[in-house]
Amino acid sequence: MTAIMPDNTVSNETKADSVGSMLVNIFLSPMRVFGSIKAKPTWIIPFVILLLVTTMGAYIVAPMAMEMQKQQMMTSDKYTPEQRELAVQQMETYKGIGAIIGAFAGLIGSAIMVFLMAAVILFMGTVVFGGSAKFMALVSLVSFTGMISVLGQIIKTPLMMMKQTMDIRTSLAVLLPGSDMMSVAYTLLNSFTDVFFVWQVILTIFGVAVIYSFSKGKATATVLIPVGVIAAIVGVVKAIF
Repeated sequence: MTAIMPDNTVSNETKADSVGSMLVNIFLSPMRVFGSIKAKPTWIIPFVILLLVTTMGAYIVAPMAMEMQKQQMMTSDKYTPEQRELAVQQMETYKGIGAIIGAFAGLIGSAIMVFLMAAVILFMGTVVFGGSAKFMALVSLVSFTGMISVLGQIIKTPLMMMKQTMDIRTSLAVLLPGSDMMSVAYTLLNSFTDVFFVWQVILTIFGVAVIYSFSKGKATATVLIPVGVIAAIVGVVKAIF
């Protein structure tokens, strides 16, 4: 861990590396990347990569997602037989464009999430904790740490295709019996303890520490408080619906 622990003495005069080297170093030497971001924010290329991979992944797994929804609909006791039959008929009718809709949703959702996460970090770091950082530096940070989720998707998508299931667990959800992907426990564990998500969050904390010149504790609070709030919201919504 010592190789990636934040060093808050990173100078504003640190020279920015090339985007290509930053894309490699986010995995090998992330602190160097954060120093480059602080010196000269760059975000378009990692942002585009993130959108492209997310869109392609959503397009590929869309048929499996629709089949999973159909199976869950058929076995759910929340609906009458007539409602289930109607819903299944609608799914079959729109099956041809389901992949396109899924890809478009992945594209828009990923783009929104990058800027939303940057805005939340800006609010926490600047308004709550009194630091100072440029918004586009935080967009750059979120885009580059998003390469961790890109790696996760590159690994998981082929496994989903081979096994013909979306239930690929790289989280503490492996401890749950059965395969109820709609349960609150599964949703929270699979989303917030996924190894790639945890890796990305840790790097985001270190990046915030460098960009804001925060202590490790303050940087951790800046990132984990909103993550905790989001986890609570997801749990409540799942429990209700």
